[in-house]
Amino acid sequence: MNKSRILSAASLMLVLAACGSEQKPADPAPAENTPYAAELDKARGVEQTLQQQKDNMDQTLQEKESPTAE
Repeated sequence: MNKSRILSAASLMLVLAACGSEQKPADPAPAENTPYAAELDKARGVEQTLQQQKDNMDQTLQEKESPTAE
């Protein structure tokens, strides 16, 4: 009797888990249509500036580390 209860409970759980909603979740709104669009643009600009500074630093270090033909 105990095994039949466990089997029944497991079967019921599988049936309930399989019964999902047919409705798909809505796509999130694009970032440009949110109240934070200006902040996101500013953050992208800061990221671009920092990346440019990093690239310049890498180039300077590479020039300093590479042997010069003098």
